[in-house]
Amino acid sequence: MEQRQAEIEFSRRFALADLGHEGAVLEVAAEADERAALARRFGLLALDSLAATVRIGRVGGAMVRVRASYVADAVQSCIVTLEPVAARIEDSVEVLFAPPRPTVEAEVTVNALDGDDAEPLTGDTIDVGEVVAAHLGLALDPYPRRSGVVFGGVQSEPEDEGSGASPFAALQDLVPKA
Repeated sequence: MEQRQAEIEFSRRFALADLGHEGAVLEVAAEADERAALARRFGLLALDSLAATVRIGRVGGAMVRVRASYVADAVQSCIVTLEPVAARIEDSVEVLFAPPRPTVEAEVTVNALDGDDAEPLTGDTIDVGEVVAAHLGLALDPYPRRSGVVFGGVQSEPEDEGSGASPFAALQDLVPKA
């Protein structure tokens, strides 16, 4: 998830030094220029809103957990008609960050929170805006379709559910009879 600062459209850096024992809660929202840049990044016609509540806390000492619940209003192109398709996306995400492991480990222990599935924690900040933006990109419908639109391309024959005919019945005519 790390990108150069100039490439991040929705950056909200949180300094880990500000993280108390109880954790932290942030309310973040994308400004108009940030939403326009995110719309370009994700191939959207528009991103009308993006707001998130982000909870940050320590887990097991050195690891940091980021939990975010976000709401976005996006407009995509219908894959059939190219007409605008509005979508409201309400989702939540949880990401663990862990410091890089030492190159040599003297003892191997198995722990559910050992950081194997964690993002690398580099530096002294976490960009919670990028966490939200990256997961928004994953939550977008990859094939948006306007309601009621039917694709006029190749269509399969409707199955006659009552007939009980095998889908391989047509192949039976190809087999020579003995």
